Amino acid sequence: MAGKTLCKTYNEFRISKLKWEVIMTQKEYMLTRDMGNWLFYAMYTLGMKANEATLMWNNKNNVGKKLICECIGEENNKPGTRLFIRNVTNIFVDAHKKNGWWNTFTLSKEKVEKGLWLAEVISYRLDRNGYLNSEVKVIMPVNDIAFHTLFSEKKGTWNSSAWWLMMVVSNAFLREYDFSTHRINHKPNFGELKKRFPIFDGLSAKEIGEKALYMYLNSKITIEEIEDCLDTPNDWEKLISNVSSAVLRGDAERLYGDKYPLFAKKVSHNVEDGYSDFTECNTENYIRRQMDYYDELLKDGKIEPIVGDVLDIVETALAYRKSLKDAEKAEKKSQKKNKAV
Repeated sequence: MAGKTLCKTYNEFRISKLKWEVIMTQKEYMLTRDMGNWLFYAMYTLGMKANEATLMWNNKNNVGKKLICECIGEENNKPGTRLFIRNVTNIFVDAHKKNGWWNTFTLSKEKVEKGLWLAEVISYRLDRNGYLNSEVKVIMPVNDIAFHTLFSEKKGTWNSSAWWLMMVVSNAFLREYDFSTHRINHKPNFGELKKRFPIFDGLSAKEIGEKALYMYLNSKITIEEIEDCLDTPNDWEKLISNVSSAVLRGDAERLYGDKYPLFAKKVSHNVEDGYSDFTECNTENYIRRQMDYYDELLKDGKIEPIVGDVLDIVETALAYRKSLKDAEKAEKKSQKKNKAV
């Protein structure tokens, strides 16, 4: 009897232990999710208070992350310890939070000069009223960082490929700094960055972002150098830009007619619409369609592979399509001739 009781107790303990391990695993997993999912789980499954769950999530996910803080200083512009988190990548969010006044209360142990600073999260805690506070250490001044101005061509953080690489791709900053720098018909040119700075060769995009941030912080690379590389059009983009410009100027047949007569004759008719951005999109779509057709012909064994550039491939596809139409016309002409006889 005692043995059965002991066995039952052990089994109950083992089952309880397994349940606890499952709960812990689920809890750890939910902590990796976004804040909304974690809060719902923490409050309604674990019975945690919202501020305690928020504290736990931030200490799990945001300690060590970078951010931009502003010190407005104390009286007479003296250094201060109170900092305000600024969202330089989203002017609307930054304005909504009153330039950091309505953001997480942030402090530095050391006094900081007035201005904008790149900082790193040390820890989070709750104050005696239960509100979330963060402690950061400042790394370097970034007073030259530009807030994006709406409808302005002036380059700011929001449209800087360099800050996009270091803030977003690196995953080194708080998630609220996430933004996209991709422009119409252009993707950041990582190839050019690797060519000019071989130290990035062989690294993943995330690793490149981390390395670029480290180099920037150690004055081994500048924002302008990174932007110059990432903003350089690649060969494909140069081709699309050159062809669409030729179409808009009415120069397509003159520039491409000698080497690519079929392409030169057809491209303007297929892509021209009077608007440069749309013309570039139409040009890219038209060229890609011909390349896809070329691939189909190769797959079906209807043509032999050629050695050449993009427009050689396009001209080959157009020539095959023309041969089909010529054969069809010849067949119709022959049929008419036979009927007449």
